[in-house]
Amino acid sequence: MGKIEINTGEEYSTEEKLDIVIESLEKRVPENIGNDSDDDNGDIVIPEDELTIDAKSHLGETLNFLKDFRERYKNDDHIEDEKRNVDGFCEDYLKPALLVDGQHRTFGAYNKISEEWEKGNDDFEIFLPVGAIINSDWKESVFQFVVINQTAKNIDSKFLSSIISTSLTDLELGHFRKQLMNSGVQVTEGVVLNELGSTELEIQGDNINPFYRNIEFGIDGQVGDELRYNTVKDLVNKLRYFKDSSPTNAVFRRPYGDLKNLIEGDLQINTENWQEKYWVHFIIYFWYLAKNRFNSQNELKYRPYGRSGGSYLCLKVCMQYIQDHFVHYITKHKILLKKSNLQLEIQNEMLDFYSFKGLFDQWCIVHDKDSSFFETEWKGFSSFRRGSEKYEAIHNAWEVDQYRRAKLFRG
Repeated sequence: MGKIEINTGEEYSTEEKLDIVIESLEKRVPENIGNDSDDDNGDIVIPEDELTIDAKSHLGETLNFLKDFRERYKNDDHIEDEKRNVDGFCEDYLKPALLVDGQHRTFGAYNKISEEWEKGNDDFEIFLPVGAIINSDWKESVFQFVVINQTAKNIDSKFLSSIISTSLTDLELGHFRKQLMNSGVQVTEGVVLNELGSTELEIQGDNINPFYRNIEFGIDGQVGDELRYNTVKDLVNKLRYFKDSSPTNAVFRRPYGDLKNLIEGDLQINTENWQEKYWVHFIIYFWYLAKNRFNSQNELKYRPYGRSGGSYLCLKVCMQYIQDHFVHYITKHKILLKKSNLQLEIQNEMLDFYSFKGLFDQWCIVHDKDSSFFETEWKGFSSFRRGSEKYEAIHNAWEVDQYRRAKLFRG
């Protein structure tokens, strides 16, 4: 039994709140975080010792914004809309305690106590059991939030991922993932997709990850042109867990099961190590190269055909198919490819980009398709009612040279 006294603090001006929050964030966020460089869309010439991988959070950009706002606030009185948002953020950040779980019973108790006090019953009390972590840092608070909501009634994984990426710094993200895995709690799909969406895999200083901050997490009902959450989840599940889900097995049988044999046999990588890091290399390499090959605008965005610059590439069934097809190709033709010195390799504890690109280029040579495949006008999917029918239609079109024979394209 014990007693906790929470000091709600003093009233601060906007500038005072900004100074306190900025000082706190500066202790958590390393220097030079949040300034992303543009991707180099030219030819790839990559020294082997210049390929690095790292995970990034959103707090660096938040810190940079607050610093900029502080300077503008001193000189500009016409930023009231921004000021309200910044004030709200700072007030939330400076709260002396966070209620991780039990909001409904707490509000219910508060309302009942207020009702009794208004009646003059000043001695009325309601006792609630509380588990408190004194002086908890942000990483521990987020960890407790995820564990509680994962082991009780699950909340939307999209929301979990958003909480993780916007509440933790780069260093905290790395420790958090290890802590969550060590806790024995099943790592949620939100955590895994957050890892993919916050990873910077650099070649010559440029981030090649096409998923970087490009996964739609559905917060506040906002829908943009980011890749759909469920689409990326499906792609990740296939690669990370070697899942041959329908309609994949209807066309290719078990490419991901064969990939597991290749990874464990030829590369001597066990499942645990593959799921820890190597799958991230694979999916980033493939979709970086696919983005450059199959998209004339050289970016991976969700824009259904019919919009300006639209492409079918990022529809779920299309992304499923070309990833499945590539995995099927490198596993089915493994022996022949190896004789041509084309095989996956490990360099410096990373999946080697050069060997991967060699396999990808050979796959493209054998199946001569480019951005026109996904940007040509299609008859539409209205005649294909089920996902498996759409999948097979794309397969039939992919396997023939003349698109019109596939009954998928016009003309």
